[in-house]
Amino acid sequence: MTKPKRPTGLLGLTWGDDVAEGARKLGLVLDHWYPWSDPAFESSLDADHPRAVLGVEGLVLLVRAGKALEGVQVIYHGCARNDEQRKQLREGLRRELHLSAADADVPYEIWEDRSLVHFDADRRDGTCTLTVAGPRFGKVFAEHLLRGGLGNLGMR
Repeated sequence: MTKPKRPTGLLGLTWGDDVAEGARKLGLVLDHWYPWSDPAFESSLDADHPRAVLGVEGLVLLVRAGKALEGVQVIYHGCARNDEQRKQLREGLRRELHLSAADADVPYEIWEDRSLVHFDADRRDGTCTLTVAGPRFGKVFAEHLLRGGLGNLGMR
């Protein structure tokens, strides 16, 4: 069995693309950029223009470093309590992102270059969040998840 191909982008955008041009292509209005937990990255969300991603409508958040696209997050409202939507998204993870772990409780795959795909359902607020990241943001996102899980225990 061959290892799935790492993601090089999402929604027709590629890591390193000019993020403003990418947002225009998607019809997103990103007026305000906010620091991410790592100051090298900023994120922006267009709450007024949801997009179908993996067959389910969600809010698209772009992550940049400087002017370069480094990652995409999609927030699906109500998904965590909707078995049919979660099933459809997991099928999309397998079909479109070639994720071998699509049926895991929390599908999560990291490639050697630190690119990653992470999908999580939060039953507290009902959302599901898909994160697809290139190498730079993937490394930082994985460390962020680890810190959250360990409560910064032993992290410098």
